Amino acid sequence: MTQSAKQLRLPRSEQSTDTAATKRGSKSVVNSGEALKASVPSIIHELYSAPTLYPDEDPALFERLFEELAHALAPADLTQWLLVADLRAVILDEGRYRKMLAMIMSPKKLIEPEESEQETESKLNDRAVTLYTLRGVCNVEKLEEQKRIWEEINKEVQDQYEARRALEKDNAPELERRAAVSNFQEYSEEIEKLDCLIERCRKTRTTILSRLEAMKAISSNLHRTAEIEDVEFTEAAQ
Repeated sequence: MTQSAKQLRLPRSEQSTDTAATKRGSKSVVNSGEALKASVPSIIHELYSAPTLYPDEDPALFERLFEELAHALAPADLTQWLLVADLRAVILDEGRYRKMLAMIMSPKKLIEPEESEQETESKLNDRAVTLYTLRGVCNVEKLEEQKRIWEEINKEVQDQYEARRALEKDNAPELERRAAVSNFQEYSEEIEKLDCLIERCRKTRTTILSRLEAMKAISSNLHRTAEIEDVEFTEAAQ
């Protein structure tokens, strides 16, 4: 009976080899210089690939975040790898929400782009034409006089534009403060929604980390129990 029972369990050296081979199916650790890099299972790559990113996001950052999380959390099986992948998605989502919140709250023109040089010149020219008409320059008989007045009007419009830009520059801090307040008032509902989404991401992140910690604790306890059984079995066999 003792001999047949012994054959059901591999010797310690063979058992460690078999365990290592099993773990390599889901995770392997490669020594590259001084850093340790966990290889991601292919099924995880297929389910959580870079095409899930937004068009302006960096796929390299996407993969590097996963590698850093895997190195820090050391997932031991497919279930833990799935949790790490979910954690990465939550972190990326939180970053997206924070970026959108910053854009809304920013006093600078991040949502509506500034006018191009051509658009500005077109508006100034329209303003000059309006003044030219209102002042009845067309009724002036001499062409040279009309041309002179037109040049004066153009200079007047340009000077007004430059003066306004200079005033905006001098009062930039106050204008930015007013713009921030205006943005907050105008987009208060959107800001509240983004705050809720960010808080949800934070709670989800905490939940995932707690699950990973619990799984690792259970796995560690099972491993210790198996080692104790091995020792007891060996002593009993002797």
